[in-house]
Amino acid sequence: MNEPTITSGNVIVKDGKIQFDNYLTMLEQSKKIAEYLGAITVTKDTIKANKKIIAKAREAVNDLENRRIAIKKELLEPYNEFEAKIKNITGIINEADETVRDQIREFEEQERDAKREELEKVWDAKANQFPGTESVISFNDFVENRHLNKSVTIKKTTEEMVNKLKQISDDIDVLEGYEPDCLLEYKSNGYRLAPAITTVKNRKESIQKYKAQKEEKKQEQEGKKLFTLGLFKQEDMDQVVIFCQTNGIKFKEIK
Repeated sequence: MNEPTITSGNVIVKDGKIQFDNYLTMLEQSKKIAEYLGAITVTKDTIKANKKIIAKAREAVNDLENRRIAIKKELLEPYNEFEAKIKNITGIINEADETVRDQIREFEEQERDAKREELEKVWDAKANQFPGTESVISFNDFVENRHLNKSVTIKKTTEEMVNKLKQISDDIDVLEGYEPDCLLEYKSNGYRLAPAITTVKNRKESIQKYKAQKEEKKQEQEGKKLFTLGLFKQEDMDQVVIFCQTNGIKFKEIK
């Protein structure tokens, strides 16, 4: 049997297309080499011959691989150049886009600051109509980021201001009949009247209960104190025993 061989690859690039004219031939030759080497009986001589066959086949394959790498590089060069140009243009536009975004953010922030100043003037005017509320709530306590959005009109926010100030004014009148702690709790819990009163009431009851338990425990401990009485005459001891028994006093005779 003749030893199978493989020819060199005939690969060319033309007009951006790759032509591998003898692909089918080399594919068939590769299969025959694999079949030949798989069927041959292994001996000292055949091993040497097989190595020679593989070496020649590997040389042809390596030439193909080198050609493939060279063709890839050749074809990618114009694409890489094109890609770099696109990235350059894209980078410039992205920078311009970021500049516009910064300008918009700055402009919108200026608008929000201007609206905040205008709302604060409105607040001061409205707060004067509800005396006493200034010690409980300020403009900074009232205003939220949503009030500064374009979607929320100054008219709508003004209505919200008046409602809030009226609520707090009414609540202050109610709280005048309660302990000062209720007003502090009212300010810290977000201006909720009923929860503020309930919280202070429960807190006061808890403190009173704690003090009562503490006092009760103290009295209980004092009631369990042990007193020692020393007597030197039996008749005195007899009198003391009679007195304790008569008055329900617990005692223990120690001899």
